[in-house]
Amino acid sequence: LLLCINLERDSFRMLVFSLSWLGVLIGFELIISVIKIHFNDPELNLLSYWYYIGWGLCNEAGIMLCFIMPFTVYELYKSNNIKLSILSAFKLLFLLLSIFLTTSRGSYIVGGVEFISLMIVLFVTKNDLKSFKISLIIFPIMLGGLLIINMLGGARFINDIKNEVFYQGIGINGRDLIWKPGIETWLESPRNFIFGGGIISRIEERSVYNQMQNTFLVYHSTILEVLVSGGIIGAIGLFIHIFEKYRMLFKKDKAFLFIFFIGYLMVDLYGLIDNTYGMYYYMVPLCLCMSIIRINDNYELYHIEKLLF
Repeated sequence: LLLCINLERDSFRMLVFSLSWLGVLIGFELIISVIKIHFNDPELNLLSYWYYIGWGLCNEAGIMLCFIMPFTVYELYKSNNIKLSILSAFKLLFLLLSIFLTTSRGSYIVGGVEFISLMIVLFVTKNDLKSFKISLIIFPIMLGGLLIINMLGGARFINDIKNEVFYQGIGINGRDLIWKPGIETWLESPRNFIFGGGIISRIEERSVYNQMQNTFLVYHSTILEVLVSGGIIGAIGLFIHIFEKYRMLFKKDKAFLFIFFIGYLMVDLYGLIDNTYGMYYYMVPLCLCMSIIRINDNYELYHIEKLLF
């Protein structure tokens, strides 16, 4: 709220600084949660955990990390000295490790495609030869990490990923159990069809984390969520919002456009199968991001980060 009240033309550098470190914070939250669960049940391997980190589930943390990734990459793109470039690169690597800890197949797929796409954009658009070479440190570090994993039993590790993440509950993973009642609620009456029934239009007793309680359904689909809560009118509003969200990017330079276009697009695709729109942890940063991008023209590293070196 304070950031919104005090929006200025240089607020974007503060947003980039804040979100890149937020990614680090979420990563530490995930690490602490995994360690805690491991102590309680040491027989399970790392990829067997599905857990709650206080403000959301681990897959919701994955959504936020995918949203944050373009900001970390843009910080790396704008870094103009060795120390800041190394710091930004390690933030990005830590963010990737954090996505791995979510054990969310959606985060794995979306985050992986997003990372590869952003790296291509980074290498194509980065004109500063010195900074370009510095940014290449990401890949030797990743390669070294993969070699270490292979030495410690890479085949077993890859097999665990397949069995515990991708093959476990393969398919639509129960989405049909919430999409069907969502469609029924939307078509329940002309009022619901046109105006929607609101966020709490359908309440059922369901498993919430580790207990049963009455709760309103979250439909794991941006489009269905909007249709159920806002009807056709809401869908029109969503279309206007998405159009405006992407349109404002085309007023920026090419690097900015491609980096944040990829970020927006990947999270929007993620939102077709999981919770994004309507969830506070995503909507608040998105509102800030859109507001600040709209008024921002230039970017330099936030002065506090410069003081570190």
